[in-house]
Amino acid sequence: MRIVDEPVRRGLAVRRPVPGDRRARAVKVTPQGAGVADAAHAAAGELAERMVTEMSPGERAQFGDLLMRVARPASGTT
Repeated sequence: MRIVDEPVRRGLAVRRPVPGDRRARAVKVTPQGAGVADAAHAAAGELAERMVTEMSPGERAQFGDLLMRVARPASGTT
């Protein structure tokens, strides 16, 4: 899977054989990859906070509702 090549090359993930299926490979995040993901999550949270800092509580709630409406079709849930 080409999308996994770069994280594997950088040591952020590893491919493992799947018992019982010689064709399949499982992808597992390495501790280094988990650290990168945690740092990205923290940075995203800080960015999100800066984005809404000037909004009133009502505006924040409305913004959250709009984001959920956009995210639902993308996730396949209704």
